[in-house]
Amino acid sequence: MNWQPFETAPQDRQFLGAWGSTEGEVHGYDVYQYIGNGVYESMNASDDRLPTYFYKIFGWMDIPKFDLR
Repeated sequence: MNWQPFETAPQDRQFLGAWGSTEGEVHGYDVYQYIGNGVYESMNASDDRLPTYFYKIFGWMDIPKFDLR
């Protein structure tokens, strides 16, 4: 799986996103979903929404499928 440009991020499903400072430093990864008006919401407990003045999502990829059988 390869990272895709954020400009192509899906608006119809959750995805794994790499986020960080607007200065270009990646800080971490999280699961996001589109909530409208160009804003994506984190699925973690803090309910982060990006982009902001200080942070953005750099790239995305589909969430890997796992077989837990």
